[in-house]
Amino acid sequence: MFILPGEHLPHTATWMAFGADASIWSASLTEKVCRNQAALASAIARFEPVNLLVTRKNQKQAQQLMGDTVTYIECPLDDIWLRDSGANFVYDTTTKRPAAVSFNFNGWGGKQPAKRDSQVAAVMADYTGLPLHISPLTLEGGAVEVNGSGTGIFTRSAILNDNRNPGMSRQRTEQLLSHYLGLKTIIWLNGIRNHDITDAHIDFYARFVSEKSLIIAMENNPQSFEYDVTRDHAAALQTLKQHTNLIDEIHILSNPLVTRVNREKKPDFAAGYINYYPCNGGIIVPEFGDAAADEHAVKLLASLYPGRTVVQVNIDGIAAGGGGIHCVTMQQPDFTSFTTDGRTHDTD
Repeated sequence: MFILPGEHLPHTATWMAFGADASIWSASLTEKVCRNQAALASAIARFEPVNLLVTRKNQKQAQQLMGDTVTYIECPLDDIWLRDSGANFVYDTTTKRPAAVSFNFNGWGGKQPAKRDSQVAAVMADYTGLPLHISPLTLEGGAVEVNGSGTGIFTRSAILNDNRNPGMSRQRTEQLLSHYLGLKTIIWLNGIRNHDITDAHIDFYARFVSEKSLIIAMENNPQSFEYDVTRDHAAALQTLKQHTNLIDEIHILSNPLVTRVNREKKPDFAAGYINYYPCNGGIIVPEFGDAAADEHAVKLLASLYPGRTVVQVNIDGIAAGGGGIHCVTMQQPDFTSFTTDGRTHDTD
């Protein structure tokens, strides 16, 4: 069995993949996305080392933007979403050593070409010198949220989906999630299919702050499909909090109502603070131009992560592609053993 430590625990490094390819992104966005990535990498590098995957074609541009702030590692790439394509660094309870797991990235169920990105996990494992284990499951890192002590939260829409795992039963899926992530308790939220490329990754809805403390997103624009989804998730988790000992606290982090980007023209724009990234001594969170919501996000995260510095970064280019800060980063943890008791929880 393997254990994926909680993301709020110490890291040895952060991984990112640089460069927006014009064949996927609009020409007007590619430069903006690259500048956003550079700002993110520089912010994270204040707190921990950053390993940046670059192609032979874009390494020069990356170096011009980031200099010696990061470590450059050449790797063929399709896109920037390393959370989804990259290796998950785990602890192998059999060998008592770190390892890497690939979850067979397939472009979010075949929605986007992923020939090169499907090999990124192997590149990361090779660079770190860690054994790579290939899971029978197909999923993305943004679909995974664990507390490091045996509890994980997932959306049915992203994982129990034939575009990733055709014909696989929920029972078998849970067995494999438990084996590769070190879980004894699995919480399922509904999510929603076909409204975004990910089929509703959990990292835009609920995140563990600590073993039993959650922060969840809330969308307050009734015209957004997220309005009902976030309320459905909040109700399910509040019920779980009342009837189990899995959750002690649930904190609400509302999405901005105002953004610099016109969301009618950019319907995929991902305006959510919940997609923040915790690193050693820091919390990296987006800002969208909604002064009140931006400030509230900083204050709430500062209170939930005492002693850490909250840094806000403009990610309008990245968000226009449907993702956020968490989506373009992957932590390499400092490894510790965890144990917990538990069971599967369905929130129906």
